[in-house]
Amino acid sequence: MPAIAALSLSDGTASRSYVPQSIEGNLATYTYQPAGTTSLDARWKITHSVSLPKAGSVVVRTKSKLVIPVMDTVDTSKKVADIMATVDFVLPTRSLKADRTALWTTLSNLIVNAITTSAVEDFNNVY
Repeated sequence: MPAIAALSLSDGTASRSYVPQSIEGNLATYTYQPAGTTSLDARWKITHSVSLPKAGSVVVRTKSKLVIPVMDTVDTSKKVADIMATVDFVLPTRSLKADRTALWTTLSNLIVNAITTSAVEDFNNVY
């Protein structure tokens, strides 16, 4: 199990350091404060959790969420919206590590695929 530590992630233009903010139960929260901003609303946030099977269940659930605020172009301290992505994994305890690796690798490739990139960056649908 990895210990909570800062996450260094690239957004395609720069590497961003997400600082651990809290662990509450099984939910870890990390934030990144963009340079030159002081508004708490401007913080980018990542949450990550792993839920082990509950009584009668045979699945492990993991959830990661990234939230990036959209700030007003005139008053840059004012948040006008959020853009976000959530990734949920439902992993049967009887699945093999090879199965979970195949899921992870395929999802990683889907995220960087031209179809997904075009949909997220330019709102384009498949035609």
